[in-house]
Amino acid sequence: MTGKVEDLIIQAVEIDGGAMDISYDQTVEIKARCTGGHGLLREALLSHGAAFAGEFEQSDTFYNVRDGRLKLRRSTAGSLLIAYRRPDQTGPKNALVDLHPTDDPDSLDRALASVLGVRLVVEKTRALYTLDNIRFHLDRVKGLGDFVEIEVMGKRGMDSIENLHSTCRKWLEILGIKEAALVDRAYADLLESGG
Repeated sequence: MTGKVEDLIIQAVEIDGGAMDISYDQTVEIKARCTGGHGLLREALLSHGAAFAGEFEQSDTFYNVRDGRLKLRRSTAGSLLIAYRRPDQTGPKNALVDLHPTDDPDSLDRALASVLGVRLVVEKTRALYTLDNIRFHLDRVKGLGDFVEIEVMGKRGMDSIENLHSTCRKWLEILGIKEAALVDRAYADLLESGG
């Protein structure tokens, strides 16, 4: 990958300490449970060239919306409003995202909550690893436990969805993530259904 992609990933960390760069607007991603913790995944990521980009406390406030999902992320490194659509399926899935940094998350939260209502708040600690256009999240979610997410980032109209899917499947194999561990829903959905 080019230095441009590396610069974009660095900007993503600076914007939100765990949110993707706002110039990316589509991802192919998976989420999986980690019953044995993150240790082996961390070792595998580092041995395959991923760089540790930091660990961040995040609080995601989900709002009631008719289609897709809308959340306000407050992080130890900044805040971001994230709107996204993706199917609820266990394997690699396409997600279309719109990201909006904010310097005033409290005012934004009051406005959104007054109109839409708050659905749920998800609190987690995220260790972020990056490699080219891929982000790896090792998450410890309050009330749910440990998870890993793989996000292969791209831009609509520029990056082939097939290539993004292929990269995501390759990393599933490299990290030894079994199909039975894959999760089909957002953390908010899991918390609402009791885990």
